[in-house]
Amino acid sequence: MFVSRKYKTVATKICQTKNLEMMSCTLPWKEQLLHIIGIYKPPQANYRDFISDISCELQPIYRKPLVLMGDFNIDCSQIAGKKFTQMMAEQFGLMKCVTEQATWAGTCIDLVFTNMQDLLVETVATTWSTHNFISANIPL
Repeated sequence: MFVSRKYKTVATKICQTKNLEMMSCTLPWKEQLLHIIGIYKPPQANYRDFISDISCELQPIYRKPLVLMGDFNIDCSQIAGKKFTQMMAEQFGLMKCVTEQATWAGTCIDLVFTNMQDLLVETVATTWSTHNFISANIPL
């Protein structure tokens, strides 16, 4: 996660369980607070425990401006991934912004979710990783 030095964060948080690694920052944005969360779900993580962990983290903030991004290791081109995307929309009002495959293996496991209308997301092929670079730009 990169936040330019010209923006002052008001809070940061790091959380790690066996099912979830998370780093977040909160910064002032349009007279409110914007929450940006980077997430990693280890491939061996228990899916139900991951859902429980992420739900606990999102519950207090999902009604505020929010960007949730990372390597979820849940392929959204498969049935389980589609159910996960649906759950994020129904339970937290978060829309999936990445619609294309973002790994060399052809999976869609690197995701961006938001409740903001003006988030600009781009996927850029890389030569240094098996995952593409995903940029989420927030107009300030």
